[in-house]
Amino acid sequence: MNRSIVFPYKKLFSDFVPIIDIKIRGPKRTIETEGFVDSGASTTIVQTKIAERLGIDYTKGRRDFTMIG
Repeated sequence: MNRSIVFPYKKLFSDFVPIIDIKIRGPKRTIETEGFVDSGASTTIVQTKIAERLGIDYTKGRRDFTMIG
């Protein structure tokens, strides 16, 4: 049986990419934003300003450096 999930695509600059509405919960609050769907990704990337709004202390985690783009 073939099970596929279809995501809506939105125009981002000159490309159409799978972007969905998401809610992210942190210790301080929950925010609603949009997220890029990368079905092959093994890492989640969050901007520091969003982590701060959520109350996530990102300075205590393991630091990984990844090239994007």
